[in-house]
Amino acid sequence: MTEAVMGNPALVSKPAAQVLPLLRRDIHLYSGPSTADGAPTWTLHDPTRNLFFRIGWTEFEILSRWHLTNSNAIINTVNRETTLHISQNNIAALAEFLVINNLVMTGGEPGINYLEQQYAARNKKSAGIFLQKYLFLRYPLLRPDRMLAAALPWIQPIYTRMFAIIIFAGLLTGLFLTMRQWDSFASTFSYLYSPAGIGWLIAALLLAKTAHELGHAFTAKRYGLRIPTMGIAFLVFWPVLYTDTTEAWKLTERRQRLAISAAGIAAEFIIAVLALLLWNIFPDGPARSAVFVIATTSWLITLFINSNPFVRFDGYYLLSDYLDIPNLQTRAFELARWKMLEWLFGLDNPPPGTIPVKQQRFAIIYAWMTWAYRLLLFTGIGLLVYHLLFKLAGILLLFAVVSWFIIRPVFHELSSWQAMRDRIHWNRHSVVSLLLLLSALLLLILPWNTQISAPAIARYTSYHHVYPPNHGRIVEVRTAVGTRVTQDQPLFLLESPELEYQLAQTRRSIDILRLQLARQATQASTIGGTGVLQSSLDKALSKYNGFEERRKQLEITSPIPGTVVEMADALTPGRWVNEELELALVVNQEDLLIEAYFMEERVNQLEEGNSGRFYPDNHGLAPFEVTIEEVSRSAIPVLDEPFLASNYGGGIAVRPQPDGTLIPNQAIYKTRLTPRDDLHITDQILTGVVKVDGQSQSIIGRLWQTIVAVVIRESGF
Repeated sequence: MTEAVMGNPALVSKPAAQVLPLLRRDIHLYSGPSTADGAPTWTLHDPTRNLFFRIGWTEFEILSRWHLTNSNAIINTVNRETTLHISQNNIAALAEFLVINNLVMTGGEPGINYLEQQYAARNKKSAGIFLQKYLFLRYPLLRPDRMLAAALPWIQPIYTRMFAIIIFAGLLTGLFLTMRQWDSFASTFSYLYSPAGIGWLIAALLLAKTAHELGHAFTAKRYGLRIPTMGIAFLVFWPVLYTDTTEAWKLTERRQRLAISAAGIAAEFIIAVLALLLWNIFPDGPARSAVFVIATTSWLITLFINSNPFVRFDGYYLLSDYLDIPNLQTRAFELARWKMLEWLFGLDNPPPGTIPVKQQRFAIIYAWMTWAYRLLLFTGIGLLVYHLLFKLAGILLLFAVVSWFIIRPVFHELSSWQAMRDRIHWNRHSVVSLLLLLSALLLLILPWNTQISAPAIARYTSYHHVYPPNHGRIVEVRTAVGTRVTQDQPLFLLESPELEYQLAQTRRSIDILRLQLARQATQASTIGGTGVLQSSLDKALSKYNGFEERRKQLEITSPIPGTVVEMADALTPGRWVNEELELALVVNQEDLLIEAYFMEERVNQLEEGNSGRFYPDNHGLAPFEVTIEEVSRSAIPVLDEPFLASNYGGGIAVRPQPDGTLIPNQAIYKTRLTPRDDLHITDQILTGVVKVDGQSQSIIGRLWQTIVAVVIRESGF
């Protein structure tokens, strides 16, 4: 929807020409809504470009007498027939507005020269036009006005109270049926991971988005408006449908304009309710998954995006119509710029009279929030383009987007300050602004930032998990958490009745075999069987020795010197344990390894011997002093500490690979540190953040170093 407002007669100070240009004959003038203070407005419609311009009472009275063609005649007539008092400045401002917006008839050499100047001015902005076009491309596909008019009688029942009651009842029914099988509802999404599921999903999304646009179109048609085009637009290569409802500016009732703006979201909500009911009817499969997406994700995302008041989607027009402030963003920006100049320089200029006084504070806050949102949005778009294209093109387009949409507006604003430098004088506001500016520059330029932080991990390299060698019963517990133990020191004593039974049985077999061998030695007739008995005895003895070795293992000892830092709960005499229960964890606290991972732009500030502190993520543990022992001068290709990876909740952004390896998104350097004091921690692995003192470096220097490093790395120089 294109919008403009004409209501400030002091736009120019030059006198108007005596002979005025003729208005175009196809221009239409409609009554507009009253302003917040009750003043009447009118709407100019340019049907050739389908543009609308809002004008006030003064402009209306002048245009009503424009046929007089003489500025002095218009001034005398308006001043005599109305309570207004206009001057040549009013005529000049309106004439300039009409000429700039091509609302007058042009002819002869001056008119042709002016059109050529406009064309040349548009060509000078070719870079900006290119960026805007590749960020937002619009292709009209349909001229649906006749089709909408023919279908409107069939759609009228949707706008009745009865239909609203039916939809509300359908929503309650769908929610009731869904809650009865909530587990099945939550697992429906899995069917989309198939070719048939993707096809159903695309069809369902097209249906929902088409219903969204038809909601705008039919609602506008219901109020007698013309819908010239419907089509598809591309926002950073992402396709979205659009409907031209610009003629909503003809409507004088704010309620009707609000209805048109909200109709798209309402239409998708109706589709979502029907999809929720269909989910309870369809069997498991791709179709059910598709209606699940419409009933949940699609509608919620649409609501989140379209209700955003900081971009010119449905939410913006709803807010603009609700406040009854046409062209809200432009007028709010103008007011916010005025307020900013008053804060900075104290110019004592009157506020722009385009927004009522009671709404000015809200408009200023809205403008600042929109600027902040645009900064994040265009930065995000630049990064998206950077990642979508190959490296060098991505860098160039990222620079182009940031330069055009962020740096250029700031530069133009500073240029406007330079142009009015003769009006800026020393006062309280300008002195404070200068001091704040100098402070900010010093903050950026001076090398004051010496503390460097990085994700880190502290872990013991020598440790042992103690498990029972066999299932058995605890006889005695000979250690406790925090006990320092030596190598081979007993920790637990177990007994195994089953093992004792096997030992007794084997011992009895050995005794029998030995008795049989003794008897055969005295009888010549049985000497031939001695070899068989001896072999059986050897096997029994080997079996007995194995059982005896297992019984010795029931006295569990520590394989390493260290400290018992963990023990299983309720380890008391008489408890049965098996081979899967970890009884204790013994850690050699002399072998504590601390490793930190610093970003490329900060590693040059590190030196061996620098001190710092380790801040554990476990807030129950106190930070401790550390010293840099070794700084790696080459980036690590793979992160071998998953505890620090972003996909596991860590602070290092990584790209997981199919084979499980973790590739850092940025160049990071491993640094080894040691605790300065004799430190004993109970956790085997402790994550946290290391903050160390490095060489001082300014913020601007660090930023420049980062930019150069990224350009060199990503461009492949």
